[in-house]
Amino acid sequence: MLTVCPYPLTWNRIYCKLKKKWIEDGCSGEHPPKPLIVDLWASSSDQEKSERWCETLEWAKKNHYSLLQELYNQPMYGGFDTSDSLTDFSSSASTNQPDMSVRTSTRRLQ
Repeated sequence: MLTVCPYPLTWNRIYCKLKKKWIEDGCSGEHPPKPLIVDLWASSSDQEKSERWCETLEWAKKNHYSLLQELYNQPMYGGFDTSDSLTDFSSSASTNQPDMSVRTSTRRLQ
């Protein structure tokens, strides 16, 4: 099973914290990617959820926000889609995926 993204409540909490920090930092650059939750959860494929989550991770990394603490001990949604483009977080051999080293970011969300 592949990890697709956080479950909606966790994803929304992360988004709200990213958005708050983005506002506190003067709204410079692009707005954080909106999570595919509520109605969008049901109408989005695992592929689309995975892509949006990867966009969120990349946005956080680019803007130096750490998500490690937010994701610690949080269950992740695992999809059943066998598409190669879903992120297999358990495999270090994945070479075509975005860099998931968000833990090296310098700012921590509070």
